[in-house]
Amino acid sequence: MCVTVLDGGLATQLEAMGHRLDSHLWSAALLEASPSAIREAHQAFFQAGAHVATTATYQASHGGLLAANVTDPEQAMVLAVRLAREAAELLPPSSALVAASLGPFGACLADGSEYSGHYRSWKVPDRDHSSLVAQLVDAGPPWSSPAQSIALEAIEAVKRMPFADALDLSATSWLASFHGPRVAAVSTGSPDVLALETMPCAVDAIAIAAVAAAGAKLGINPPAWVSFAVRDDGKQLVSGEPLDSTVQAVEAVFRAAGAPSALLAVGVNCCHPAAVLPALRTLLPQPESEARGPEQPEQPFLAATHALAKALAERGPYVRRVLVYPNSGELWDGVNKCWVNVERAAPEEGAGAGPGGTTTTTITMTETPAPPTPTEAKWGELATAWVKAGASGIGGCCRAGPKVIAQIASVLE
Repeated sequence: MCVTVLDGGLATQLEAMGHRLDSHLWSAALLEASPSAIREAHQAFFQAGAHVATTATYQASHGGLLAANVTDPEQAMVLAVRLAREAAELLPPSSALVAASLGPFGACLADGSEYSGHYRSWKVPDRDHSSLVAQLVDAGPPWSSPAQSIALEAIEAVKRMPFADALDLSATSWLASFHGPRVAAVSTGSPDVLALETMPCAVDAIAIAAVAAAGAKLGINPPAWVSFAVRDDGKQLVSGEPLDSTVQAVEAVFRAAGAPSALLAVGVNCCHPAAVLPALRTLLPQPESEARGPEQPEQPFLAATHALAKALAERGPYVRRVLVYPNSGELWDGVNKCWVNVERAAPEEGAGAGPGGTTTTTITMTETPAPPTPTEAKWGELATAWVKAGASGIGGCCRAGPKVIAQIASVLE
């Protein structure tokens, strides 16, 4: 069984194709303006060797789409899944996967909040933070379904567990209500998996994981992976909360919802490549053979497929698989909305956008200067090291285009 090759930064490829993505919808802005461009960008990653297409829904929400005058937000999110599916026709049906991307609440704020997670302390949505917050929270459809009660009960169960003491979980209820309609909308398009990614803080990860777990329990959404934005040490989320405790909490919420095997994988993404090995050692401290569980005989029709396709086909007991797809190593400037290559500095208390701190020009993550950003040719070498450390899936995030994925795929083949 080979390691899954994930795709790279969809927005990176769209920008390389000449599209401006500076609205609060990011790539989702093209769902109405130029859907064929999204399909073409997905195809570029498949042609480079990717097994997975992640949809143009990372910053999409009902409220955000309505604020951009999209008349039918749910159909826009379904369209995103369909465009990825059409691009996936380049690969055999057994290996090409469509992952419906859903970012954290902070991503929908479009101010770089997914690189700080500052809103984790909001016990209720801070509608005074910006007019967009009110639109995001209040303009979306109400989330009221059997899944809601399962999700909220699972969240309360996790809050009582010992490792939850290290996490700030005060905002889980309203965040779950925000994510509920998003998960339902993309699931209507029948993706293979939900990619719940770039989670900067435990509370957002737990909230959206509970929604996905409840829906999976009821058979209304597919399995999910949950991936985190981490500091350069690979041991902490960008919020400062411990990665290991947060992952334990995510696993626990799927168990509490009665759907442990619906958690397909955990991982790290949109971090510096130097953070990947420490994160793998944090999440897979045991030898690789133990981390991935006992070897199972290959079924003939799966013998040539990749890790995530095999896991989806078998749906056996939960085994912790880890996906890694870092960015180029640059930092996002939430004010000027561009990527910059700068040295990191220690984050200050209250730094980041929102109450308790001012918006900074660059997001700070570590106490030491960051390692240099890797060249495209270096990614193959990095991927080799990550496979040896136990990664089940490898790709890129922001600023990693098809050439980077081709380097990764060439090594993993």
